[in-house]
Amino acid sequence: MKDMMSMMYKPTSTQTCPKCRKRSKGNRLRRAIIDRNHHVPEIAGYNMDGSVLYIDKRLPATMAGVDVDSALEVHEEVENALEYRLGFSYPHAHMMAEAAEQCFVEAHGGNWAAYDKEMQAWIKKLENNYDKSEVPEDLINPNEVKGK
Repeated sequence: MKDMMSMMYKPTSTQTCPKCRKRSKGNRLRRAIIDRNHHVPEIAGYNMDGSVLYIDKRLPATMAGVDVDSALEVHEEVENALEYRLGFSYPHAHMMAEAAEQCFVEAHGGNWAAYDKEMQAWIKKLENNYDKSEVPEDLINPNEVKGK
């Protein structure tokens, strides 16, 4: 799985992944800015043009020794590409995004079971416990976009 994740994780052309020590070949068009200054109802999500990835400010920075922002960026990139660009249903896109997130966690030395257990506890704690005034106005609501 490490080889697969190395191919999937592409830092911007000026960055090197600290764990993999692999440099990007510059094939990434852009990388979203990560904003951790808000409450996010579904833990993480993009703004309307995909330039900002919002991650709930109450999530810890690391879980199971892995950088949460990077792991969630992988998840959200895969999920959004499959759902909004390729027309996959949300359940299928989410399932594949979770597999990519697992690959990322394991490739970066984390234990998936420990990471997932901690993440699920945070999801349960935060997903219905947020201040609407702290939710970004331009956060995509998947239920509105996909008519769910």
